[in-house]
Amino acid sequence: MQRVTIATFLTAGVLALVAAGCGKSDFEQVETTMQDFATGIAEEDYTGLCDDILAGELVVSVRSVGLDCPVALSLALEEVQAPRLEIVDIDIEDDEALARVRTTAEGQEPSEDAVRLVKQDGDWRVASLSAAQPQPPPAPVAP
Repeated sequence: MQRVTIATFLTAGVLALVAAGCGKSDFEQVETTMQDFATGIAEEDYTGLCDDILAGELVVSVRSVGLDCPVALSLALEEVQAPRLEIVDIDIEDDEALARVRTTAEGQEPSEDAVRLVKQDGDWRVASLSAAQPQPPPAPVAP
């Protein structure tokens, strides 16, 4: 009987670690969420993005204008080809994070963007995207 109790205890402990992000720091979890976000866009997995990556508040906001979340993403991103996202910096304060990213896509100018993330039910989720920021002009070359 004691063997079953120990096995149950160990299984519960393993599940708790998995639920807590396998011991990853908040920084690593935000980084993973951003990578999953980029992959979801590149693979056009709009349902996965809405279900697993976007914060509930963002999904509700999209639905409030009369569009299903995957449909809205599909329409917004239909012309984006070969998107790439590079994480420049991540700042975390309590249950909110700001990821500064550099994005590129075929036929589009690169941009610097900010992505706000929130911790929702223990997971980091994308809560909002900033408008694209223009690239700074190149530094002058010394004569």
